[in-house]
Amino acid sequence: MNNILKQIKELNLIYDKITANYSLIAKKNNLSHNSLMVLYVLYDYENCTQKFISETLQLPKSTVHSILKEFISKNILTLENNNKNKKEKFIRLTDFGSNYINSVINEVIQIESKALKQLGDDDLFRFVNLNKKYCSFFSKEVKNYVNL
Repeated sequence: MNNILKQIKELNLIYDKITANYSLIAKKNNLSHNSLMVLYVLYDYENCTQKFISETLQLPKSTVHSILKEFISKNILTLENNNKNKKEKFIRLTDFGSNYINSVINEVIQIESKALKQLGDDDLFRFVNLNKKYCSFFSKEVKNYVNL
């Protein structure tokens, strides 16, 4: 196995471990992994729609719909008509939902922050910039591949 293949395998294992850790956080909060990721999107973006969440997380619309339905039943969010597009609805957090999401996601951010701080400022800066670079190069290669 050449060096690049070893590095790809190691990166994939790292990404899998990170995903598994988010799943553990989700489980601790009585959520599925996908539900936690939906909460994170709702935390990060205003005026979300089901389509936006599906595209952002690369989840089927039916999966996102089921998660949103569950959150509606738990009084976490409501749906509001979009006057510009009748087929889409905006997702609005209830007061309870806003408090709930802030509580859950702030805990996640605390965990992420503690982990990243251990890198130190210089390594953190390099880590973020190398990830940006890799993401850009990978996106370019994927676009070349899918446009064949």
